[in-house]
Amino acid sequence: MRALKHLKEPRTPTPDEFAAWINPVPLIYETPEPDAWKRHALDRRDLLLAGALLLAALFVRWPLIDRGETLLHSDEAIVGLMAQDIAEGTRYPIYFYGQRYMGALEAYVIAALSPLFENPIHALRVGPALFFAALVAAQYLMLARWFGRKGGLAGAATLICAAPMFAQWSISARGGYIEILLWGTLLLWAYGSWFSERRTSEDPSPITDRLATPLDDITRMRRFEFASQALRRHRRRIRQFAFGALLGSGFWINPSIILFVMPVAAHRLLVPKGSAGNAFAARVSERLGLLTLPALVAAALVIVTGIWSVHVDRGRVDSRLLMGAVPRPVALAVLATALAAVGAIAQRRWNLIGRLREMARTRGMFLAGLLAGALPALAYLLGAVVGLHPLDSSLPLGLRPLWTVHETMSYIWHGLPLLFGADARPFMELVTIGRPSPIRPPDIIAHGLVRGANLLVLGAALTLAIALVQSYRGEIAQLFRLTPTRYSPAMFLLIGAAGTVVLFLVSGAAHDFNTIRYLIPLWAFLPGLVAAVVTHRHMRRTGRLASVALLGAWALGQLVMHRQLGAPHPLRPVADALMARQTPSAVAEIFDAHVLSYLTRQACRVAEHEPFWSRLAHYQPAAQSGDVTRYVVLTDGSPAARGQRAWIHPGPPPPEVHRTLWPRLEKAIAKAPARLLSRESLASGYEQLSVRRKSD
Repeated sequence: MRALKHLKEPRTPTPDEFAAWINPVPLIYETPEPDAWKRHALDRRDLLLAGALLLAALFVRWPLIDRGETLLHSDEAIVGLMAQDIAEGTRYPIYFYGQRYMGALEAYVIAALSPLFENPIHALRVGPALFFAALVAAQYLMLARWFGRKGGLAGAATLICAAPMFAQWSISARGGYIEILLWGTLLLWAYGSWFSERRTSEDPSPITDRLATPLDDITRMRRFEFASQALRRHRRRIRQFAFGALLGSGFWINPSIILFVMPVAAHRLLVPKGSAGNAFAARVSERLGLLTLPALVAAALVIVTGIWSVHVDRGRVDSRLLMGAVPRPVALAVLATALAAVGAIAQRRWNLIGRLREMARTRGMFLAGLLAGALPALAYLLGAVVGLHPLDSSLPLGLRPLWTVHETMSYIWHGLPLLFGADARPFMELVTIGRPSPIRPPDIIAHGLVRGANLLVLGAALTLAIALVQSYRGEIAQLFRLTPTRYSPAMFLLIGAAGTVVLFLVSGAAHDFNTIRYLIPLWAFLPGLVAAVVTHRHMRRTGRLASVALLGAWALGQLVMHRQLGAPHPLRPVADALMARQTPSAVAEIFDAHVLSYLTRQACRVAEHEPFWSRLAHYQPAAQSGDVTRYVVLTDGSPAARGQRAWIHPGPPPPEVHRTLWPRLEKAIAKAPARLLSRESLASGYEQLSVRRKSD
């Protein structure tokens, strides 16, 4: 009892002691994994630089815009016709005329610009040039965020001082090719900024923020945490909606947006998750080593092409199910049964329906954004369903049989000088095939400089490629082993570039050499790869010297190309003659019809003769009305007048070189001379023939 008297009453803990008791300091802290995706801060100077680069891009492209008529292509003429119809309020297209896979955004922008320019071709060129300038600014900001300001400047310079082919494409309204580079860049940037790190829950407030906190402040801090978590959830929903809207509108503008979805999906799948699937993948990677990624890609291609493949052979689309081994109805039944079995197994093992419901709940804003961005496409499909308009044709958007990949490999090999060479002549000859060339030949000095620049491009490009592999060899080895880790932006962009090439190799839409343009999206990844080498600590000096040499050679090629342009389009005199004769409608070869209709500003609506893919079907009723049909034909039979230069590229020659209208008319007139009512000379070897239609 005496001992108990000496015991003191227990002391009430202070608020600080109580806070320390309920929030004990951990003895061991979890060391965070190093973040390979380093992010540099952007400030006001970067915004000013982005604006200056936007203006610089327009300034550098203006000489090509000013001489834009020389290389006017029939596809550009179609976009110009769409813009004219929009400006006049006669038609409001959703897709490229005659197709349902390239959105009409470009045409609406050009229609809005048309009142600002006296020359409509300037408006036709400035429209895509604005998207290109925005692309340069977006690439700078994205790469400055990932690689620092020097990396952003190197990437922007790569786009501005690009190869001559891309310089011309950056001002060419060919159906969303430049817009999709801008959309893809924004998609990559959004993913890298918002979703590149996998989070399983909301990040809690640090424990140290709650240590030594008075009890009367704990409730206030809890409320602040709940409010901040609600704000983060709201911000994440907005980001999901914006990301989905970018993706949905990208699919409407051009299907090439899939090339930017692939690196996003691949990077997302390779983020460490700690699941049983990763353990299985680790065992496979341990056995196959560096062959893991090639083996997986090859197996996926074999499975997909074995199920369904598409190949264009001599203008005919060959679509096969199960490699054509069984009749199509049987193949459909087999595939439906297999799909049902796989779905049942997935439902039993992984509760597939439950997971889809959970995904719809947590990704609802993404799906809403996807639908909002794809509204034009959905409106088009709805109009076709209710009978407001027919469903236009589309490219064979599938994968080709693997045994035909040698064709696309040949296209790439022979297309490299066009895509990345400093000499613009191969590209310009391809653009002007099928008509007299308006290109001015370079003088001997310019010719020698460009040949030397081509060698410089080859050496500098190889140096940059070797430097890239040497700088990131560790990550590249991890990627080939499919090791789950946080890959850097350089690997992210390398996945996109490699995926673009692989998809071209196996694409069923790459049916002739002209489709080498499907590799244009590489220019959304190349600036970042250059920035990755220029800013890497081990190869900084080598990368900078090689990039300066590469960009200098390309800039020289652009200068020489500009000097070769300036002549009017070969069909300009023909269009002027048609307007002088006030010819309201006529029929011509497919590509002549497009350009003549545009150059006459539809004063003469020229319908296509036997189009393999009709773009101007709405011209046919007027051209075929009455008893007399007017034809605009090239009657000069010389190969030079027809533009029939030797086809030196692999694959079948493009349809531009096939002129069948005049031979048929000549044969019909010889058989029945009375049907020819008049024959008038126009210009450049073209004539206008009035022919009485054959009576039934």
